[in-house]
Amino acid sequence: MKILSPFSKKEEILPLIQAGVDELYCGIIPPLWFKKYSALEILSRRGGFESNFSSFEDLKEAIQIAHSKKTPVFITLNVPYITAQYSLVMNIINKLCRIGADGFIVIDIGLLLLLKKYNIKKQIHIGTLGNVFNSRTVNFYKKLGANRIVLPRDLKLSEMENLIKKSLSLHVEFEAFILNTLCRNVDGLCNFFHNVLLEPKNSLNSSDNLHFIYSYDTSLKGTGCEINFSRTFFDAATKRKLSLNSKNSYDTRDEIKKYSDACGACQIPKLKEIGIQYLKVVERGRSSEEKVSFVRFLKRALNLLEDNTREEGYRNRVKELYKDIFKEDCAAVTCYYA
Repeated sequence: MKILSPFSKKEEILPLIQAGVDELYCGIIPPLWFKKYSALEILSRRGGFESNFSSFEDLKEAIQIAHSKKTPVFITLNVPYITAQYSLVMNIINKLCRIGADGFIVIDIGLLLLLKKYNIKKQIHIGTLGNVFNSRTVNFYKKLGANRIVLPRDLKLSEMENLIKKSLSLHVEFEAFILNTLCRNVDGLCNFFHNVLLEPKNSLNSSDNLHFIYSYDTSLKGTGCEINFSRTFFDAATKRKLSLNSKNSYDTRDEIKKYSDACGACQIPKLKEIGIQYLKVVERGRSSEEKVSFVRFLKRALNLLEDNTREEGYRNRVKELYKDIFKEDCAAVTCYYA
């Protein structure tokens, strides 16, 4: 099994490789994109300049460093686009190909068709928003050029196993989430803003470029998942309104923090057994030190497999390892595969 980690600056590459990473991925918000589109219309699913490269020159240097250590780099383009954006997206992709990107993480069907039409010979990974819940969907994306599927983070191990077993003839790789950002919503069907920082309306500084989404709720400060929303329920037969309430998509901000620290390492033996080849660390916005610690933890967890430890013994040893590295106990409520 291989470890896939995010990075957002070239200085992180060598420490991540030394910690044991096998593949890297990142995002980019080049000036030619940001000058034309707002903060809502991000090029990938992680907004903010601190989480993405902002120039092709810097990214080219980062890719060269990674390639010098035989480590591939994939670029996130994992949002749906509108027709008017395709020309600019393809312009960016052509530039990324020229600077050595090894492939792209994509979910937009129109973009997949364009990559196929223009014979872009790079690896294509279908991001979790591609909603791959069965083998027929795997076959669909395979026909569009996909080499790898990033499975939705809400799939159970049994569902993954069944899907992979029925997809063996397609010769597609499979990747699963292993650390951070567990979500109780179905990611590819979620209508909340993803990783968009919200600020109260009265904090707007008109002298700055738009980097935030502003709310008229002056008490609100957090992420898009914290937006209050209304839900109305109706009886299916009578159409009578049953209830109306307004609440947050999470109960508390502490709950969001818990889900941000999710882990699935105790199930690595099972993930390997059912055919998962890549373990994905998420959150490009984490600090360099955290990213390195995530990779180091997973590398040591994978090394435990070589000891032929029985399943229960493996789980106990991984939990001890987790506490040793992160200085806290793992929690079943935030286990990906509990």
